[in-house]
Amino acid sequence: MAVKEYKYRKHSDKQRTMILETAKQLFMENEIKDVSMAQIAEACGITRATLYRYFENRDAVVWEIYISYGERMMDILWGKIRGKKVSAYEKIAVYLRGMVDMYLEMPEFYKFFFHFSKEYLSNQIYPDTEYTRELYAETGLTSGSTVAYITEDFADGSVREGLDGRAVGVAVVYGAFGALQIICGNSDVIPLKYGVDAVKVLVSAMENILIGLKHEAYHSQLAEHIWDDLKTDEKGEM
Repeated sequence: MAVKEYKYRKHSDKQRTMILETAKQLFMENEIKDVSMAQIAEACGITRATLYRYFENRDAVVWEIYISYGERMMDILWGKIRGKKVSAYEKIAVYLRGMVDMYLEMPEFYKFFFHFSKEYLSNQIYPDTEYTRELYAETGLTSGSTVAYITEDFADGSVREGLDGRAVGVAVVYGAFGALQIICGNSDVIPLKYGVDAVKVLVSAMENILIGLKHEAYHSQLAEHIWDDLKTDEKGEM
């Protein structure tokens, strides 16, 4: 997938990093719209004047946090197949596995993203702002770009015949995020209630999405072994 250069880059300034890390915690714990610049400054132990030297408004803070996740997200999701010729089915397999790996590597991202998505991607007030326009136009970090990529050359014989590529792409992206949202939100409850590790449930959910899409005559070593290292051992442990 062609991903454009990010406008915003990580800065080495320690104070800027401290501001972003502190704001990130606030945005994970609260609705983004309920967090003010004054609250961010107070949590950081700095004046509002100092905060405004680094960021012009809350949107700029949120945007930079999201972009700071971006490069790692893209590497986790597509690093295994970047520059390689792969089938539609393999792209879906790598995407679903990547979503699990993102949860394992940076679970805090999902807490932030669900607030971010509600405020910027699902809220019709925001699509006309500078930051959301750049989100769609510059980064490629959107559900639409992901759907377009995984459904490119969809009818290549790797997925079941008769499927609507666009509908499947949307179902895969939203189904994966839906599973993550529910399982992430209940990662402590699931083991207590059902006696099974939440990650095992997450893998099972992703694997079942994938199984239902495969053309019966298609075989792929990459896709068929995509979950091998996450499978349980004989004792039922991850």
